[in-house]
Amino acid sequence: MMNFRDRLIAAPSLEAVYVALARNGAGDLPPIFLSQLCHLILRNALEGCDDPYTLRAAELFYRSQQAAVHDGTLLLADAEVDRGAAARPARHAFIAAHGHAARRRRSARWM
Repeated sequence: MMNFRDRLIAAPSLEAVYVALARNGAGDLPPIFLSQLCHLILRNALEGCDDPYTLRAAELFYRSQQAAVHDGTLLLADAEVDRGAAARPARHAFIAAHGHAARRRRSARWM
């Protein structure tokens, strides 16, 4: 942890720390630190953005997702919010509201 703190202090910006981690590897840095760093950078970059679609798209970079395919369309839901999904049939809010069934797929590509 101290190594990560030292990197943050030595770097000219958070973005520079992120780029250095991407280029040189994160080593033994816990993934939650990378997610939080990405969250912080994107939140700062999108300050003042009122478009909910842009903000939701930004969340895909730092939040694990559950994916479902419905009528050929990929639907994503935060895995954190949908923790019990593996134990029950998929029920996204959109699908539940419209009474459709969906086929759930979990893939490392979207995590």
